[in-house]
Amino acid sequence: MSEAQIIAASEADLGIVPASKPRGMFTRAWEVFAENRLALASLAFIAFILLFCFVGPHIYVTNQTDTDLSNYLCTPSGSHLLGCNDLGYDQLGRLMVGGQTALEVGLAAAIVSVLVGTLYGAISGFAGGYVDALMMRIVDAGLSLPSLMVIIILSVIFHPTPTTIIFIIAIFYWFGVARLVRGETLALGNREYVQAVRVVGGRPLRAIPSC
Repeated sequence: MSEAQIIAASEADLGIVPASKPRGMFTRAWEVFAENRLALASLAFIAFILLFCFVGPHIYVTNQTDTDLSNYLCTPSGSHLLGCNDLGYDQLGRLMVGGQTALEVGLAAAIVSVLVGTLYGAISGFAGGYVDALMMRIVDAGLSLPSLMVIIILSVIFHPTPTTIIFIIAIFYWFGVARLVRGETLALGNREYVQAVRVVGGRPLRAIPSC
């Protein structure tokens, strides 16, 4: 017998179970996520919406470019499952195309808001003092504005292209993200390992990786 076989036989006699391969971060995260049935149902619903908006138009093909007044307010039928609107557009196809734009605008605006808010809040919490106070007063002023009304007004003033709508929405929705990130940055700045970096003479920028 080889040395490896002798060691394996000895461990089996002693009842030692070989250590399993450590699971990755994403594997553990998925196991925790899969235990929540509501989260799984939400994921299935999101997948359905994505398939409906982006795959549906390739299966249920409609003309959403040219008007067809011969189908004016037509009732649901085999060729138009949800009927048509007053311009002759197929309603189901209209929902699919409109859903694409809504998802693209919403996702892009959320990404821009999170990026801007995270950077702004991290700088505010890390700087502290008068800089933090000034930056947070700007956030307070932004949160006090009636965002929905201002978004509607700006959408009327500027040409409502998807790009302008993305930035108009992002302008008013990064304030909350900035406040949350700023609070988390302040909490991390008071942790023991960050204080240890400062005690040993580390520069402020050296404390950022510790956070």
